[in-house]
Amino acid sequence: MVANPDSVFQSLDNGNSPLELLMIGSSPEEAARCATALRNSGQPVRLESAETPEGLMRLLETEPADLVTINADSTALPPGQAIEMIREENPAASIILLSEKPPKWAEFASEMRLRDLLHSISTGRLIFAIQREYQTLLLRQELARTRTYLENAEARFKKLLSSSRDAVAYIHEGMHIQSNPVYRELFGLSPEEMHGLTMMDLVAPDDRDKFKKTLKKARRDDHAAQNILFRHRAGGTFHADMELTPTEVNGEVCVQVVIRAESSEGELQARINELIDHDPQTRLLHRHAFVRSLETIQASGGMPEDGLLMEVSIDNFAELSDSEGIEAADCLLEKSAELLRGHLENAVLSRFGDHEFLAFTRTGASPDDAAAGCLDALHQGELKTQCNLAEEPEFSLGLLSTAQAGDLTVHELIRRCRRAARQAREERESSNEPISVFNDADLSAFEAPEVDTEIVGLIDGALEHDRFRLLYQPIVSLEGDTRENYSIFVRLLDASGTEREPSWFYRHADQAERLAEIDRWVIRRAIRELAQHRASGKKINFHITLSREGALDDSMLLWVCDCLREFRAKGAWLYLQFDLKLLAEQPPVLVKLVEGLRKINCKISCNAIPGDFDDFPLLSNYRVSLARLSPDLATDLATSGARQDQVAALNAELQKREIKTVATGIENANTLATLWNIGVNYVQGYFLQEPAPAIELQND
Repeated sequence: MVANPDSVFQSLDNGNSPLELLMIGSSPEEAARCATALRNSGQPVRLESAETPEGLMRLLETEPADLVTINADSTALPPGQAIEMIREENPAASIILLSEKPPKWAEFASEMRLRDLLHSISTGRLIFAIQREYQTLLLRQELARTRTYLENAEARFKKLLSSSRDAVAYIHEGMHIQSNPVYRELFGLSPEEMHGLTMMDLVAPDDRDKFKKTLKKARRDDHAAQNILFRHRAGGTFHADMELTPTEVNGEVCVQVVIRAESSEGELQARINELIDHDPQTRLLHRHAFVRSLETIQASGGMPEDGLLMEVSIDNFAELSDSEGIEAADCLLEKSAELLRGHLENAVLSRFGDHEFLAFTRTGASPDDAAAGCLDALHQGELKTQCNLAEEPEFSLGLLSTAQAGDLTVHELIRRCRRAARQAREERESSNEPISVFNDADLSAFEAPEVDTEIVGLIDGALEHDRFRLLYQPIVSLEGDTRENYSIFVRLLDASGTEREPSWFYRHADQAERLAEIDRWVIRRAIRELAQHRASGKKINFHITLSREGALDDSMLLWVCDCLREFRAKGAWLYLQFDLKLLAEQPPVLVKLVEGLRKINCKISCNAIPGDFDDFPLLSNYRVSLARLSPDLATDLATSGARQDQVAALNAELQKREIKTVATGIENANTLATLWNIGVNYVQGYFLQEPAPAIELQND
């Protein structure tokens, strides 16, 4: 079925969202005429213009352009330079070239792969071309979203297929094209053995005619069910209920087969039930089954004195996945699981995360001896050779004795064991050291008697039931920036509904390792709010501070990307703020996070720049776009000449490196005037406006 282009365009109409157009080399009067013509044609538009390289750079710093016109006849900004600057920020930008002599630029436009070349005085044709390119842009965006939805749907399908409790397979012309682990286990077959095997081979000879009739019925009626006698690879037969449904996989007409073994087959049913609690790739328990197993042990008389909880993490798994490929990474997971299963024979063993294993074992050995034995097993496995890796896998082990577990919950024991593993990673002396261990022999080392468990409970409830609140404080431009910038703050609602500031709950959240979860909550709600304002045509940016725990969480980048995708937002609308102290440490996880944020066009901001700061290369390494001066620099600024000189020198050095500056803690008008004279870009403080629960947007 062919879609009607007009109906497609109509479905892509984003209502109040205006066309964002950038006109380069055109005068303000020409830009205004174009904007008026577009609005008269019924097209909402938000238009910016630039006539110089400096003006274009300022615009591109705030938001990469999607739709651009360039006046080729401009002497102040050559078209080649303008195109290079635009495509550096947005390689997919649609560019229309304008000239009083279009034939002169025809070859240039073709070489630069521009979308059109028009006479600069032909306003009517220009409006038509802009509207055409806008519709094309919307189609490209819709195509990208559709591809993302398709990829997500395929990922969900594969996950559901692999984790299904039922035996599921897809049959094309009698041959297996896909099957899940439960299906293969049901017949005692490996994935390799499934290739070239027909469905008929699995049906007992006595029931093959019945199977053929059921298959015909399914194709005719779109569904059929029958009890069939099947054959097992090891010999013997078993009865099972089979459902057949016609479907399509990768454009091929096929049949979905769902098999549920009868409960009378106790041994077979036990195998299926056993699969339900296991990770299909490593065949280890998944995390929920592992936790249930430990809770059962604890409920039956408490954690044993000789118990040992151990986490084994493949620290460079993500890097190996990128450099070596998914197959090599999967091999590393499977071989590591196999080694651990062989070494910890009687342990409760699980795949607890993407590249982490958690085990509970009872042993008379000391934690250090148990760690040494595990290290020997990992070394002797020769995983680098086994998986054909270019680099050695790097492991960290966290160990926790349960001899002093007392009344601690299973979740708290696991939390402390994982903290020990994290400590092992942090204490590795050399990046070339393949294995490191942290033995938490004394549980009291992690006790936090000052933590209020009631407050931690409120935090958990707020995360689960949305009982946090966002507040917004404007960051005011002293240069007339047309975009509105807001810092994001968070408040916790206590049991009585009173808003509590971070000073009331932050320390407890930090001790209880909840800060990364709070960061995720803030990021998602802020992006949702930001997308709503942008959809209404407002030029607004949000500034979000990440905690240390959130910044060092290796899944934070993926979370930001998922939130941007969910709400159809752009990274260019966000500033992610980091404390200077954390940036100075330069942890590899943070460096990787910042690189990823830059790739999705997020801006990087640094908090609390002191007056004596001089490590400007550090900010350049992180490509910091915005530096927030420490609030104490605003104290007595209007009356202290020495302080004014200090702030002026610091501001000049930052701006010389194309880093914009924000003065914070502004409490009076005299300070504001002094900062304006110094040339600070932005100001923020209670004198201007305190954090508020809603944004009062000004009309453009």
